[in-house]
Amino acid sequence: MGGFFMFLLTAGAFAAAVLRRYSISILLIAMTLGCLDSELHAPPQLPTEFSQHSYCFSGVTTEVRRFEPTQTLIVKIDSCNGHAIRPFRVKVSVPSSVPTVDERWRIHFPAKLDNIEYDPDLPDEIDYNSSLRRSGVIGQALISPDSLRIIQPEPGLLNTIRRQHEKITLLIAASALTDKTQGFLNAALTGDRSMLTAETREIFSITGLSHILALSGLHVGIIALIISLVLLPLRLTGLNNLRTILTIILLWMFAIMTGLSPSVVRAVIMASVLLISAMLQRVRAPFNSLCLAALLILLFTPQAIYSIGFQLSFLAVISILLFAEKINPFSRRNAIAYTFATYPAVTLAALLGTGIVSAYYFNIIPVYALPVNFISALLLPLILGGGIVLLSANAAGLQWLWLADCVDSLYSIILSASTFASTLPGAVADGILLHPFTIAAWFVTLAAFAIWLYRRRPAGLAATIMLSVFTVFITASFRCNAGHGAELYIPRTGRQTSVIIRHDNTLVFATTTRNHESGDIIDSYTQKYRLFMLKRGIDSIRQLPAHCHSGLFSRHDNLLTFRTHSGRSTSSSADSLLTILMVYDKSHVSDCDRHISYALVCNGFRGDIRDLAAEIRPDTILLSADLNRRRHDRYRQELTEADIPHRSLRNTPFSIILKPIH
Repeated sequence: MGGFFMFLLTAGAFAAAVLRRYSISILLIAMTLGCLDSELHAPPQLPTEFSQHSYCFSGVTTEVRRFEPTQTLIVKIDSCNGHAIRPFRVKVSVPSSVPTVDERWRIHFPAKLDNIEYDPDLPDEIDYNSSLRRSGVIGQALISPDSLRIIQPEPGLLNTIRRQHEKITLLIAASALTDKTQGFLNAALTGDRSMLTAETREIFSITGLSHILALSGLHVGIIALIISLVLLPLRLTGLNNLRTILTIILLWMFAIMTGLSPSVVRAVIMASVLLISAMLQRVRAPFNSLCLAALLILLFTPQAIYSIGFQLSFLAVISILLFAEKINPFSRRNAIAYTFATYPAVTLAALLGTGIVSAYYFNIIPVYALPVNFISALLLPLILGGGIVLLSANAAGLQWLWLADCVDSLYSIILSASTFASTLPGAVADGILLHPFTIAAWFVTLAAFAIWLYRRRPAGLAATIMLSVFTVFITASFRCNAGHGAELYIPRTGRQTSVIIRHDNTLVFATTTRNHESGDIIDSYTQKYRLFMLKRGIDSIRQLPAHCHSGLFSRHDNLLTFRTHSGRSTSSSADSLLTILMVYDKSHVSDCDRHISYALVCNGFRGDIRDLAAEIRPDTILLSADLNRRRHDRYRQELTEADIPHRSLRNTPFSIILKPIH
């Protein structure tokens, strides 16, 4: 299909050239080259045999994510059973923090690899692997810590530069800064957010400051300014070109050290073009620099266009270039006022381009983002500059406690301001669900607004107002209504088993876990099924008490009963009771005297599976995903040999559409 499409584009380009439509021909040739580049960089398909048998793989870790007490490794595999293969990337989960693996180290491990696919338990479930698939990760594996062997740091200049962020993290951890400041500085200088607390992330998300926790053009600009100040003596001695070259080299070293994320690479390319044009005394063209950055990034990593960071980074810069100067109420003649007003103008311009896209992806709009971002924009250069000077002093053996106190105080101002804003009424508009048509209408409106700003014609203002009204109308028209109906789901988790019931705009669950752990499950489900709940008008999820009754279902300890139209009867009007018995202890089945539709066997059951089937005689036995793998496989084999209807929930989701009896 891709080859046929490229053939059509090539034929169209040739036809346009013959008809002397050279601009159309150039555009079609560019599209053809883009498709070809995308095909050349497409990740390979995971060989089927890798998921059927265990092999010994060898590769280099390109990314490490630590969530105590587990580690998630992104590994670029280049060897299988000692033989070189075409490199591909996989996600490797290690359920332990030992041995500790760092980036750009070579590791060996035996594993079966599974395809990294979207296989949700509930509709609209958050896909945590989507970003990995878009970045070219094609497989995943869960390995034992004992089977993981760390060989050595991977040689090479780029790998050595990448590993320097570990030394910076150690310097930050050994400094006199408070824990909160250390976590922020580590995120701002290395891109590693593992030292940040969940509370800090939540506060920054509510107030629209999440972007300062992710490396972006703002951080690169501050780093470039600090480097320029450090190298100022070169300019004073007439070696300004050397100063420019060293600045560019150090900026690219920073980009490599932080992982070459699209937003950082974009900023470094634009900064490099800006510095080179100044050195060669050429006219600066920011939009040309931006287009060059996009071209180079997509040339080497075409899949980056699907990255949220790539989209937000380029939209922010485009908006700043278009709107920042025009919405600044002061002219350049009033230098002090113009400079002071630039901060809120730039912030507002960036929000115009990125706010609606962020709302589309994250379903929230921070109401007080503008004032909080204004404060952070003023203080962030001082925090990063002071932090870099402090770390340099610590590396030289100097302990400047006064500087650590200053950096702590500056960061506490940002944290206090964001904390205060997050407690204000209406701090965040959540539950935002936008249709792609709304996004398109918004950007058409922004285009009309830009035309009016630059030409100042009444027709442009009228078009902007009309398009704004149309955008509001589109947003209201595509608002999702609360869905009616009822469903039952059994999600696949490794630590406990839950039965989730959705009835109209109510979502409840029964679980095998202890009551004191239910809060963690509610938090996990609220995040994981956020879109599912949002699209159906569900405000919250709650745990069912041990004994309860409603019109659709009732619960008595571990027995769930549903009044529903039977799907097993040939009569469409036939009524039945659908029952699910959650079996995680032999004592839970001794007093069951009802007909059982499904016996859900969970972790904790240690009895004979055939005796259980003979005792309660269920229509089907379900083997939950939290069963020990060996026990699960033994139960499955015994049920198959005894010809007892059963189903494994380890690899396949389970759901039932309920038809309530009115």
